[in-house]
Amino acid sequence: EVAGMDRCGFFAHDEPVADVAEGYTRQSGHGDGELRSNVLMMPAKGSPAGSAMCTAGDLLTFDGALRNHHLTSPGWTAGVFGGPAPEAGTAGDGPPGRLEVGAGLAGGAPGVSAAVEIEGPLVVIVLANLDAPVAERIAEAIMLELRAALN
Repeated sequence: EVAGMDRCGFFAHDEPVADVAEGYTRQSGHGDGELRSNVLMMPAKGSPAGSAMCTAGDLLTFDGALRNHHLTSPGWTAGVFGGPAPEAGTAGDGPPGRLEVGAGLAGGAPGVSAAVEIEGPLVVIVLANLDAPVAERIAEAIMLELRAALN
């Protein structure tokens, strides 16, 4: 709630959820390379260990909440993005204002691929209902085009 993400959660995979696409995979075990639904390859319900579902809009909201220090202090936010972590037991004071960093995150499962590319003020989020690394490749290509257009 603090981050403003209201379209994410751990939903049951056998119940329809608005704005959730069905995944398709070539890793079905049939060996024929055909695209098949991933519904029987996923856990019944997501958990903190994986299978959370989220919209691209909510991931962008999370990026803004984190980099604008709504979730942690400026020092701890910098630590999340690879800067020096504040000493334990401190408030983690750091420079105020939006943190402009670079980071790349990617993940997936059969029929699920997600990537987030962050570079300074730019954020590219790609969610795909196909096997990885499709989202990662698309996010990288978009970021390359954005860099070229802005330089």
